[in-house]
Amino acid sequence: TGTQRNEIRGALKDTPEISKVLDEFSGRTKQEFRDMIDTLDNAFAIKLAPESEAIGALKNQIAQDLENPLIKNSAVKPQVLEYLSKPMGLKEWQEARTIIDDEMSALSRYSDVQARYATQALKGVKGLIDEAMDGILDAAGKDANGWQAKTLLQTARKDYAKFKELEQSDLFK
Repeated sequence: TGTQRNEIRGALKDTPEISKVLDEFSGRTKQEFRDMIDTLDNAFAIKLAPESEAIGALKNQIAQDLENPLIKNSAVKPQVLEYLSKPMGLKEWQEARTIIDDEMSALSRYSDVQARYATQALKGVKGLIDEAMDGILDAAGKDANGWQAKTLLQTARKDYAKFKELEQSDLFK
């Protein structure tokens, strides 16, 4: 009835809209992840030696993988290659990873075989980036702090992936 509707509206008048709550949650989650990467990058930057052979080899492998015919004309290639041309800390590796993630997200809108294969190729590149980030933490902190930082990064990645799934759900749309 009209009276009940007005009572419900009155009770909810000070309640934030769900879209506002979700937008705030999204912004907060993304910022917390960026802050975590910045903190780890700053904490381990002091300990980083010049780029290891292993990291150099991973950079070369990523560059080769970006030559895959399915992705070599993609807009991500020059962006990622730009990062690879310079010394990279965790923050720069994460930025390159984000470029790959964004492209994979864009490709997920398509259902054709080529988009699926391109996504698989990009997953391989993303895996190499993850390996490089883990390698940096391994090299920088062979003690308990390095192990904890690596565990923190892996947990944060998993949590952020769950958030991205939620963000793609009907709840956010």
